[in-house]
Amino acid sequence: QAILAQGSLKPILLFGQMPVVVTVTSLAGQDFEFKLTPSDSVADLRKHVAEHWGVIPEQVELVSGTTVLPAADRALRYGRQFSALVRPRPDAKVLSGAADGELRFWDLNTGHCMRKVSTRRGRINCLAADLVHMKAIVGGEPHEITYWDLNTGKCLRSLKCLGDVLCLAADMGAMKVVAGL
Repeated sequence: QAILAQGSLKPILLFGQMPVVVTVTSLAGQDFEFKLTPSDSVADLRKHVAEHWGVIPEQVELVSGTTVLPAADRALRYGRQFSALVRPRPDAKVLSGAADGELRFWDLNTGHCMRKVSTRRGRINCLAADLVHMKAIVGGEPHEITYWDLNTGKCLRSLKCLGDVLCLAADMGAMKVVAGL
């Protein structure tokens, strides 16, 4: 899945290294602005977009018309209109849970299971994962939500529930989870 955003470059002053305000508007209508100097490269602009959207710079492609902008070029060389495309992570990894209570970390490029974490707690019905920080929140049987460190395979926290957890959604940064029983 890709996210496409349209934006425009709005110069304030172009004397020497004076900043230029760059605005990017997502398809959802959200804007963000940051300052760019005339000597900043396309790679610098990619870093700003990546940081704002919470992705790695390698996922961001900047496009002017039908031209993909080379990372080494100066960003302002391409005028006032641009598009930003966010691609899926190049290191395609996914975490799955199973009826046997194991979490499995997969490499989608090769199809191989790279790591297993045995929860020893019963069936896994649902999970939410932060693969950057290698943490997962798991819901399942018997009546429990657990928080895991995928690097060490250790359960960091456990919450008992009134029934088996059938679904969940999590905000990993805020350490909040909503579960359906």
